[in-house]
Amino acid sequence: MGLGLVLFLLIVLLPSPFGPPERDVTRDVYRLRQAECRYRGITATFQDATQAYLLETYTEGEVLRWEGRPSPRNPDTETLVTAWCRVGAAKPVLDPVVPDSIRQLRRQAGSRIPVTWSYNTLAKVRIDAVNDFARDAIAVFRMTVDRFIRSMVLTDRPVTLRAAAALAAAPVYQVDSGIVLLRESPPDSLPGAPGWTHVRVPATRHRGWVLTEKLTKIEDDR
Repeated sequence: MGLGLVLFLLIVLLPSPFGPPERDVTRDVYRLRQAECRYRGITATFQDATQAYLLETYTEGEVLRWEGRPSPRNPDTETLVTAWCRVGAAKPVLDPVVPDSIRQLRRQAGSRIPVTWSYNTLAKVRIDAVNDFARDAIAVFRMTVDRFIRSMVLTDRPVTLRAAAALAAAPVYQVDSGIVLLRESPPDSLPGAPGWTHVRVPATRHRGWVLTEKLTKIEDDR
């Protein structure tokens, strides 16, 4: 075997003293924050889902910072991305399906919590929840979507939203046929009446009372 071939093989086969190139964790943090989680046709970015989780489960909460580090398990293809969050006291849990372990997790969270995801780019991008706070955030996102869909109703004709549950009440907004509205609880100062539903036009502040017979449920309550 010639000396040139021996040197070539040594160069190819010996490990590099510098190791593999470092993973760009800053880029991975950004991409995870902007990536979308999807459930029942509704999407939210992981950044928005994390913030919504804090607002839904604690009396106050905010994301203080995002940080990333190569995963100890797969440093070349996987980044662990953590949202470090400040939270207040846990809100009362009204949904009976929330397990006791999650209720305890929230009660004992303290004032700082890490919501950690893995961002894996082996073959294709894959995002997984790493710790219990991230798993809880995904569960809350899904329960929020379920609740949102259960509240949806459809107008089968043009309707008028009124300031009170009465035909004589002042009109506040006109809604066309085929528009999705959201059922919601009325303010304490606006008592309801049989045959009326309090609704809101999505993504707006327009809300009022409408005759229930003019609405079609999109999904029955579970």
